[in-house]
Amino acid sequence: MINTVQPVSAELVLVRRMVACINRCSPVIALVLACFAFASPAQSSTLRFDGVYRAPVQPPASWPVKPIKELFLYFRFYPDGSVVSLLSTGTPMEVAKFIRRNLEESGNGTYSISGDRLDVRVTTPHGSLIYSGKIHSDSLALRSYGSISIPLYKFAPIRFAK
Repeated sequence: MINTVQPVSAELVLVRRMVACINRCSPVIALVLACFAFASPAQSSTLRFDGVYRAPVQPPASWPVKPIKELFLYFRFYPDGSVVSLLSTGTPMEVAKFIRRNLEESGNGTYSISGDRLDVRVTTPHGSLIYSGKIHSDSLALRSYGSISIPLYKFAPIRFAK
């Protein structure tokens, strides 16, 4: 009979350490190891496609008329690596009705992910923008090129019209 060695997952290694630790260490250390064993690191850095991310922004100084309502920059991401950006005073539900690729006044571009790092390139009718930052569980911390502030784009789940 041939004895084969099965690959051991990182989770299994942590569970084995936890069990061994219970016998000779404090229960607190065992609990910490259990948290690592069953935590899903991918979940904390997963980009969501079932809604939009938005952050309040100041209107550009060049705008002759300032909006009465708060202005938001929205991002909608697609699984194929494309992204749409849109400035709107609308709510996520209102924006969901019309945010889509190749909308005349929207920005269209691409994004790339490396771990929890997100890089976004968008071309709008007024020029190209580059954003980079981190993905959190339900938000993005993105900085646009040349910007000092890092606004937090909060996720809003919505149903898009087909």
